[in-house]
Amino acid sequence: MSDSNQKVIVGTLIGAALGFAAGLLLAPQSGEETREQIGDKADDVKDDLKDLGEGIGRILDDLKDEFLHSLKSELERVNKPQDENLG
Repeated sequence: MSDSNQKVIVGTLIGAALGFAAGLLLAPQSGEETREQIGDKADDVKDDLKDLGEGIGRILDDLKDEFLHSLKSELERVNKPQDENLG
């Protein structure tokens, strides 16, 4: 994942957290409702982080597969007899 993508994800998460906090502070509701809302939002964040982790895992698996394929191809090329490499 590029540095730019990481910054976008982090910025989005920070913005969402700040927006949520401002909404809680300004909303006219009881403490019990606020605690329930916080618990619900915590579950949402947990799910989002799980999804993000799974996405990163898939990207890393793809990169690993691509690297291993490239490595295998390069090793096969290097290990060919010298006269085959000339032609």
